[in-house]
Amino acid sequence: MERLIVIFCSLLSKLKKGESFSFLSQSANYMFSTISIRGMQFLTIPIMTALLTPSEYGILGIYTSIVSVFITVIGLNFDSATVRFFYDKPEEYEDFFKSVNLFVTIIGALMVCIIFLFRQNLANYFGVDEDIVLFATITPYFNNCYTMFLSTLQAQKQSKKYLCVTLIQRLSALGLTIILMYVLSSDKYLGKIYAEIIVCIVTFCLLFKKFYKGAKINLKYVKYAAHIGIPLIPHVLSSFILSYFARITLNNVRGLEEAGLFSFA
Repeated sequence: MERLIVIFCSLLSKLKKGESFSFLSQSANYMFSTISIRGMQFLTIPIMTALLTPSEYGILGIYTSIVSVFITVIGLNFDSATVRFFYDKPEEYEDFFKSVNLFVTIIGALMVCIIFLFRQNLANYFGVDEDIVLFATITPYFNNCYTMFLSTLQAQKQSKKYLCVTLIQRLSALGLTIILMYVLSSDKYLGKIYAEIIVCIVTFCLLFKKFYKGAKINLKYVKYAAHIGIPLIPHVLSSFILSYFARITLNNVRGLEEAGLFSFA
């Protein structure tokens, strides 16, 4: 037993001296971040189900589905290219990030305008009110800068900062959601939607000065990000398209209450 302890300590000391320990440490931080966020979502289920009706829960399920699609489409999946570029040309990364981020912000604004024009058709397709479609458009638009910021932290191997930022953002959204749901006398599901929009806008404003000051669109960087990000959009969407579109189909066939029960399950 003592010999095993000695061997284990020896291996641990060797790991600390090399990159293996750094890799394990980084992985642990990312894993803890993911588990914490999923854990918070799971623990709040009793609160959500106590405050919301099955139909309202179904609306949130559809809203989440639309947001997940629009996050990838409005952002053009350019955040997938940030880590790759960081390792290819780290000395140009700041210019690349600002250029790509500004481009996505402008293109995203155009997409939001297009979605606004066709909001009624989209609302009919998803089986929800037009306001839900608009809310599901605003959230990913303002959240795009935050998503790219997280990709930057991953590229720079700042896993501790990544963990802190994600926890603060999610805890803020969760706390504000519960407060707004208790305050609203009707349509309590809007508490979660309003909370996410507020947190996304605040985060966008905090990052605006840092990532947009002196930013200029460089087509060389945009082409680089487009060649990597856009072809991966179908792959990214396929990771959740079955579960999310099942809610939409169920809503159109059986109604929001059934979609809410499905989302809860």
